[in-house]
Amino acid sequence: MKTNNILLLATAVALTFASSGAFAVATIGAGTNSGAANTTVTIPVTYTRPVGDPFNVFSATFRFAHTNPPITFVSFAAGAGPTSSATTCNGNMANTLVTCVLTTNPPTAIAVGNYTLGTITYQIAAGAAPGAQSLVTTVVECTDINGDAIVGSCNSANGTITVTGGVVNTPPVIAYSSPVNGGTVTYSAGGVAPANIVATPSGGAGAGAPATTTVGACTLAGGGAAFMAGFPIAQLSFIGPTVAAQNIVLPNCTPQAVAVNATLTCPELRNGVAVNPAPSFTLSCPAAAPVAVAPVIAFTNPAIGGTVTYSAGGVAPANITATPSGGSGVGAPATTTVGACTLAGGGAAFAAGFPIAQLSFIGPTVTAQNIVLPNCTPQAAAVNATLSCPTVRGGVAVNPVPSFTLTCPAAGPAGVAPVLTYNPAPNSSTPILAGQTAVIAVGCPTEGANCTGSGAGPSATSTLSNLTAVYNGPMFSPTPGMVCQFVTQAGAPAGNLLSFVALQADAGNISCVCPANTTNLPTEPFIVSVEERTPSTAGPVARSFTIVCGGPPPPGCPTIAAAPGAGTVTLINNGGTTLVTTATLTGAVVGQTQTVSCAVTGASVGSTFTITTAPTPLTLSSVVTSGTVLAACTNSAQTLGTATLTCTSTSSQLGCATLNTQYTLNCPGVPVVPPITFIPVPAMSEQGRILLAALMLLLGLGVVGFRMRG
Repeated sequence: MKTNNILLLATAVALTFASSGAFAVATIGAGTNSGAANTTVTIPVTYTRPVGDPFNVFSATFRFAHTNPPITFVSFAAGAGPTSSATTCNGNMANTLVTCVLTTNPPTAIAVGNYTLGTITYQIAAGAAPGAQSLVTTVVECTDINGDAIVGSCNSANGTITVTGGVVNTPPVIAYSSPVNGGTVTYSAGGVAPANIVATPSGGAGAGAPATTTVGACTLAGGGAAFMAGFPIAQLSFIGPTVAAQNIVLPNCTPQAVAVNATLTCPELRNGVAVNPAPSFTLSCPAAAPVAVAPVIAFTNPAIGGTVTYSAGGVAPANITATPSGGSGVGAPATTTVGACTLAGGGAAFAAGFPIAQLSFIGPTVTAQNIVLPNCTPQAAAVNATLSCPTVRGGVAVNPVPSFTLTCPAAGPAGVAPVLTYNPAPNSSTPILAGQTAVIAVGCPTEGANCTGSGAGPSATSTLSNLTAVYNGPMFSPTPGMVCQFVTQAGAPAGNLLSFVALQADAGNISCVCPANTTNLPTEPFIVSVEERTPSTAGPVARSFTIVCGGPPPPGCPTIAAAPGAGTVTLINNGGTTLVTTATLTGAVVGQTQTVSCAVTGASVGSTFTITTAPTPLTLSSVVTSGTVLAACTNSAQTLGTATLTCTSTSSQLGCATLNTQYTLNCPGVPVVPPITFIPVPAMSEQGRILLAALMLLLGLGVVGFRMRG
C-alpha cells in the first residue's frame, strides 16, 4: 500500500465500483520503436480507460530505464489527457521514480479511451551498430484516488528500440608531416630533436575498436649509442571521426664521432589490421663537434734556438716559418697564438720593426704563416740579439718561449753610388713632333754601359722616382696631357722607380709620348720632372726637362725619304723578290742614324708575303745612305691576294722626323687551266667505206701512170 500526496489534489468523490471489475491500465514502451544512429526515438507511457472503470482519478508511478550504450535517456515530457482533464508528472531524470496523475475538472469520471501520460525521449549514439536494443522500463504501481493499488492495472513489459541504420565504423587514415612518411629528421648540432613528427587523422567514422587507428609504439633500428634512450615511443590512438592531430614526440640523440642515421618504424593498425609497409622515417644525428685542441707550432728557417744571419747590407733573409698541426675544434680553446715577438740585445742594429705582429692558428688549420723579420742596420761590429716569440696554446703559455738568434753583420766599407747623366741635359728644351716618343737617355754615367761606383747597398745605389709631366703652355681646357714612364734599356715599362747600382747594368731611361695637339697652338710645351737621389739614402734633387710637342725638328737632323712613298706593288706568285721602295737618308753626320723596319698586315686567305731589306738590318747613316725594301709572295687561291706593308723608322736623335710609309701588295692568284675538249668523229657507213676504197684505187692507178710517163 502506498500513499501519494498528489492524490489529495483530486476531489474526493465516492464512486460505485463497476460490477464488471474493469480497471484502467498503464503501459510503458508497448511495441517496437526504431530509429537510425545519431537520432532520437520516443517511448510513450500510455493510459487505457476501459468501460466500467469506477475511478475519475488515476495515478501511475514508474521508473525510466538506465539504458546500455549506445542508447541514453534524454528527457521526459507529460502527455495530454481527455477533454476537461489534466496530466501532471514529477521528475525528469533517468532512474528516478516518476508519478503521473490524471484528473478531470470538474470531478467526473474519466472518459473511456487511450491517453498518453507522457513521452520518454532517448538518444541513439552516432556509432551505434544496427540491431535491436532492449530497454528495462518498469511501472512500479498504479493507484486510485485513495492511493490504493489497483490490481492488474499496471503493465511492466520492457520496451525495445531497434537501430535501423548508422555510421559504418571506419578507422581514420593517418597522414604524417615534419617529415612525411619516408622522410628524414635532421637533428641539430647538439643532438636536439627538431619539431615532432605530426600524425593527422582523417576519414574516420563510428566508435570503438572497429573505428580505431593506432600508431606505435615506434621503435628504432641502427641508432647505436646515438639513440640509446627514449625508444620505443608511446602509442597514439585515433578513434572514428576525429581530426585532431597528435605528435610522435622524438627524444634527443647523443652525437657520436661520426654522423649516425637510424630508421624509426611506427607500426600502424587500422581496426586491428597492420598497415604494410609500416610508416618509417630516417633520424639523422650529426657528428659530435670536434674536441677543441690548439695546434702545435713547428718553426723552420730556422728551428727554435737557431740563428738568422743577415746579409752584408743588413737585409733580412727568408722569414721564420711557423707551421701548425694537430689542432681541432674552434674558438679560444682551439687557438694557438705566436707573438708579438720582441727583441733583446739588438741595440742600434735593431732599433726599428719590433715587436712583430702576433700570428693566430685555429683548430685543424695546417696553413703556415711567417714571422716577417725587419732589416737591421749594420754597426761597426757584428751584433747578436735574441728574438722571443711568446706562444700560447688554448690559453696556456708554452714554456720555454720559442726564441731565435738574429745576427746583424758589421758594416762594410761605405759604397760609392754611380753618377747619373742625362741626354738631353736637365733644364734644356727639346722640340719633338706630335705623336712621337721622346726618350731622355739616363747614363750611369755612360748610356748603355755598366754603372760606375763601388760597394753595395743603399750607399752604392742612385735612384730616380716621382716622374711627372706638366703642361706649361697658355691656359686651355681641357689641359693637354703627356704620358711619361720609366723604361728598361729594352724599352719595357720599369715601374715607379729606377735604381742604378754600382758596377751593375744600366737600369733604363725616361720615355715620354707627345700627345695629339688639342689646343690648335703651334706648339705645346711640357715640363718633365724627376727626383734623383745619389746615393739613394740622400735627399732628392729635382731634374727638369722641357719637351716642346709639335715644334720643328731640332737643327742638324738628317732627312729620310722613301721612293716611292706609297702605292701598289704587284708581285710574282711564287716568284722572286720585287722592289717595293728605296729609303734614302740625306744630310747625316757621323753618329746620326735612322733604322727602318717594315711589317705586313691584313694578308688575304691563301696568300703569304715575305719582306727583306738590303742591307739587313736597314740602318741608314752617313756611310750607308740608302737601302731597299723587297717583297715576295705565294698565293694558293685563284683570286688576287692582297696585304698592307707599313714601313717606319727610328731616329737616334731626339725630335728628328722619321719615316712612315704604306703600300698595297698584290699577289696574283693561281691561273685557271681550261678543260680539254674532244670533237667526236661520226662513224662511216658501209657505202662510205666502198667509196673510200675506190678512191684509194684510183689514186694508186694515177701514181703508176705518172711513173710510166716518167
